[in-house]
This record gives sequence, C-alpha cells and structure tokens, in this order.
Amino acid sequence: MNKTIFLLLVAAMLIAENTEIKISGMVTDQNDLPLAYANIYLEGCIEGATSDTEGYFEFKVQGLGNHTLICNYIGYKEFRKNITLREGQNIIPTIILCENPIEGNQVTVTASAFTSGNEEGVTLTPLEIVSTPGAAADIFWAIKTYPGVQQVDDGAGLFVRGGDVSETAVIIDGAYLKHPYRYESPNGGYFGTIPPFLLKGTYFSSGGYSAEYGNALSGALIMESQDIPMQNDYSIGISLAAISGSANLSILTDKLGLSFSGNYSDTRSMFELNHERYNFSRYPTAYDFNLNTMYKYSKNGSLKVFVFHEVDEVGIEVKNPSFGGFYEGDAVNTLINLQWKQLINSQIFITGNAAFNRFKNKQNLIILDLDTDDKLYQARLAMEYNLKDNFKLKTGVEAFENHVNLEGKVPYDENDFNPNASYYNLDLTYLSTRIIGFVETQWTLLSKFVITPGIRTEYESGSETQVIDPRISATYGLTENWNLTMAIGQYHQFPDPYYYDKNAGNPNLISMSALHYITGINYQKENTIYRIEAYYKDYDNLLLKDSDVNYTNKGYGHAYGIDLFAKRSYKEFNGWISYSLLDAKRKWMNLPNLSPVDFDITHNLNSILEINVNDHLKCGFAYRYATGKPYSSAGNLYNDSRVPSYQKLDMNLTYLYRFFEGNLSVFYLGISNLLGRDNIFDYYYSPDYSQRETIKSTMLRTVYFGLSFNF
Repeated sequence: MNKTIFLLLVAAMLIAENTEIKISGMVTDQNDLPLAYANIYLEGCIEGATSDTEGYFEFKVQGLGNHTLICNYIGYKEFRKNITLREGQNIIPTIILCENPIEGNQVTVTASAFTSGNEEGVTLTPLEIVSTPGAAADIFWAIKTYPGVQQVDDGAGLFVRGGDVSETAVIIDGAYLKHPYRYESPNGGYFGTIPPFLLKGTYFSSGGYSAEYGNALSGALIMESQDIPMQNDYSIGISLAAISGSANLSILTDKLGLSFSGNYSDTRSMFELNHERYNFSRYPTAYDFNLNTMYKYSKNGSLKVFVFHEVDEVGIEVKNPSFGGFYEGDAVNTLINLQWKQLINSQIFITGNAAFNRFKNKQNLIILDLDTDDKLYQARLAMEYNLKDNFKLKTGVEAFENHVNLEGKVPYDENDFNPNASYYNLDLTYLSTRIIGFVETQWTLLSKFVITPGIRTEYESGSETQVIDPRISATYGLTENWNLTMAIGQYHQFPDPYYYDKNAGNPNLISMSALHYITGINYQKENTIYRIEAYYKDYDNLLLKDSDVNYTNKGYGHAYGIDLFAKRSYKEFNGWISYSLLDAKRKWMNLPNLSPVDFDITHNLNSILEINVNDHLKCGFAYRYATGKPYSSAGNLYNDSRVPSYQKLDMNLTYLYRFFEGNLSVFYLGISNLLGRDNIFDYYYSPDYSQRETIKSTMLRTVYFGLSFNF
C-alpha cells in the first residue's frame, strides 16, 4: 500500500555513530527565568531530554559531525541551532526561548489522553508512528498499539474500550472527517485515509475527553496538519505496491509556505508475491493528493487551507457456505478545510473553521447494490480566554449540515447476501442540522491540582432532540513526576442516516448515550512513561432490532476494564508495552440478550522494540496478542464461543545511505506475521448451521520492500 513508502523513512535518521557526546545546558525565557519541562533533542535523532524545574537538561548522543539542536516549549517559538559534535568535546548550549502565543496552549496530563508530537508529554513521537513495525506507517495502525484499542481483525479500525469502530470521532485541524478509512468496510477499513507525514502531531483520547469534542460514544482522534515548512525539500518513493512524491516549499520565511504530495498504489504485485488466499476481481488500488498552505498575515494571525482528495477501489472474493461472490467497492473522499487563528491580546485567542467533507461510495455484493453520497458542511468558532495564570475559559459554537443520499438494493437481513434472499429498494434522502455549544473552564489550584469542568449541548433537527453532556476531569500532582487523574462525563451519538429510513430503520430514533467513569495514575520523566487506568462505561438508548419497527432505542450495555502502558528509551533501544483487560456486553442490534459484543476482546497486548544496530542499520519488532473474537455457534445462541487467539510477530529493517550531500536514501524491508501464524477472525455459517466457512487474513505472511529518496 502507499503508506509503506514512508515506512521507517524518518526513523532511519535516528541512527548515529557510536561515540558518546554529552549535551547539557539551561532553558530560559527572555527574562532569564527557567523553563521546566521543555523538550530538547537533535533533529532526526531519538536522543533528547526534558528540562527540570530549574531549566537544566542533560543527555548523551552517539555520533560526530554537524547536527541541528531543537528545543520545543508550548507557547514559545521553536529554538533551532546548528552544532558540531567532536570527539572528546561536550556541548553546553545556551537556549533562550521567545514567546509565540499563537502556536498552542498549555498541556496538562489528562485521563485517557495520548499525544504524538514534539511537545512535552508525548507517548509516541511522529518518528515512532512512521517506524512502528507492522503498522505500514499508518497513524491508525500505530494508535492500535495504545492500550484501550482492541485488535478485532486485520483492519485499521479503532475499536475503543468496548466501543464500535463508528464510535470514535476523527478530527483534523478542527474539521470532522466522517469517513476516515481507506477501503472502507463495517469494520473501518484497511488503512487510515490521512497519511501520517502530513501531520504535525496527534491527540488520542480513549475516553473521558473534554466538552470541546462530541458526537462519539467512545473516543476521539484529533490531528493537526503541518505548519509552514522551514526549508524546501522533496521526496520520491517507490515500493512493491506504490509510488509517491512530495514537496515542501518555504515561500516567505515563517510567513507563507506550501506543501503538497501525491501517491498511487496498485497492490497486484504485493498480493501475487505473497500468495493471496482470496481471489480478486480488482486488486486494491488507490490514489490521493494533498495540498496544505499556511499564511501568517500578521504576528498574531494565520490562515491555513488543507485539501485532501482520495480515490480507491477493490474487488475481493467473499466465501460463505450459502453463496459465493465478489464484494466490489469504489470510494471517493474529499476534505476541504479553512482554519483561522487570531490572538486578540495576551488573554484572548480565537480559532475558526469552515469545512466541507464529501464521501461517495458504490458497493456491490450479489443482491447488494448500494450508492452512497454523504456530504457534511461544517462551521466552528471557539474562543479561549486566559483570565489568570490559574484560570482558563474555553467556549465555542459549531454547526453541521449533513446531506446523505442512499440509493439501491439492500437485503432485509443486513448479513444475508444469498441470491434468493429478500431485499428492498432503498431511496433515502437524509438531511440533518446540528447546532452545538460548549463551555469549559480549567482551574489550577495550589499548583498541583487542575480541575476541568465543562458542558456541551447539542440540538439535532432530524429527531428534534436536544442533549446536554456535563463533563469533568481532574489531575493531582503527587510528586514532580507522578499524577493522579480522573474523569466523569456524559456522551451522546446520533445513529447513522441509514437507520432513519422508513423501510430499513425507524425515523423516530433518538440519540444513543454513554456515561464514562475513569481513574488512573501516571508517571512521566524524560524518556520514561508508566500509566495504569481503570474505567467503566454505561450505555443507554442503543439501537435494538425490532420485528415491528425495525429498530428501537431500547438497547443498553456496559464496558469496564484496566489499561496499562509503559514506554522507555535507553541508548540504542526504544520500546513500549501496552495491555488492556476488557469486559464489554450489550443488548443491541441483533443481540436480544445482554451478550459479549463482536469487539469484546478480553486481553489485548502489544510489545514494540526498536534497535539501532549500527550507524546505518535499524531493526524493529512488534508482537501482538489478542483474545479471539466472539461468535455465535448456533442459531439460538449469541456470541457464546470465541475464535482462537490472535498472535502476530512483525519485523522491519532499514538501511540508510547518502549518495551526495543533502541526500537521504532509505532502503527498507518489512515482514508482517513473520512466524506465519494462521489467525482466524470469524466463522460464516449456513442458515441451518450445518456448514461453516473460516475467515482468515488475506495473506498468511506479507513481505514488502522499497526505497525512499529525499533531497
């Protein structure tokens, strides 16, 4: 796939010589006051440190020659300085940071929150997202190594803490991306739509997120695109399945910049090399292009335009004891977003968005023949008011208008595609307007206790329903590095438009709801993070099949569990381990009794290790274990059994070579499911349960390779 082109691209730049040099110094502001918890590192290297409460930092690096020292601190301009590392000579730089109020806001440790970027508090950096073994440089696959995300199948879908894949909101630059997956299916899709190299950073919450975000029962993934490029650079990539190119142009230094990229993937060679188990009428192919431009029209104001367009198609064999055929899908996904930022004075910061997202999809499988045209118009205006050092107010309004047209043939039983099955003609035009308002405050008490209460209200025109979601979170600093966290919040989500059809669904459905309770403890110091969290989620008003009106809101359920996370970097080693324990049961959809849901994965373990072998070679390993997915073994039973456990070992190798000054060439090789574990994802039964078809991964073992050439 095209994502593999960027696999380990930046990670190779982490490799250095073996000579150790100590870099130490102080980080201060323009008034010579120390800045604690600033992030200091060498560009393209994993070595770095966080300044202590006195502004002091110290770390060791391996490698001689010219480097760029970078220091990031929220609310200040990025510090960059060229340094030369020589054998036997330690470096003592002076770092003075200048305020840059438009660049962001203070970060605090919060319940269930994970970030990636170059800011203090990160768990996975952008380098690690790109280089995670088996993730094919995909942001969704990398996030699946976090605790709280269940491994249900071989797709990229985010099933968060007992929630369905549709219950996690995906946002980029303040705009909601309604269909965030490529090769979309009910389980999410095989890849995320947005390539990770377009992103500056991410924020992922597996629950208890703030009142600023809504309309999702489980989690939120918030992404921020790149800002103005610091310099001009270009890249060309070619791999077993794709070709790509990109350019970053600094037109006016720190004022106007432009980035664009294009990718084309054709997976025929990859599937043929790895001996696919299923036949294809059309091998998965896709192309996308992106345009991202940012203009700082003043010292305190900026405009950013982000445009993304993606097209994909697939035709894959579906095996079932009762029928056989090919699922064929064609999708087009377009996002256009204008983002505005303006600092009014030292206390008031305003952001705004105007966005359009359109998703067109054509699906065909035997009697299924459905065309979808989903258009979402968005507008957002938010204000942040810093009254005092210990008080912050955030408030905003949002408006959404959703136009959906569904047309075609659909089976009455959404899981029965038998040529003789009953079907109906669907012709639905769905129009919904949602108006949202939110208010949130953040209080810092005695410098150790931060409390964030908020409330979100939402009105939906289709059902004429108004919901109110109160939320509160708090953090208490036990010591300099240990924090207690908690969060309680109400969350609502309206059903997909399909369920409002008078033939297939019920026009009188209301919003579904979930109540989150979360508590945990977090340790963070330099390159070490430990976290343990316990949670309980109570679901109400879920959709439930009904023989008279198709669906009602009489469903309910719960999910509870414990999440563990540990991350550590030491010399040439970098790695993390995540573990989730989950119990998720619902009475919903076609489950007439309180039963385990399809995504009730009791145990979920991820272990990642990356090693710098020498000054050219880097290797990585990822081991994944998950309890088998529930399935129904008979017509009168509901998810009473489980398929065998999911186990997978992935590895990758990267070799770095410079053909000329300014060039970085990366050769990479990846092997997914190295040990050839024959993982089973589900069973398809005939109507009388006398025959069974086993559903497995498309390929037993996947080998991919390629080259990326930067200049």
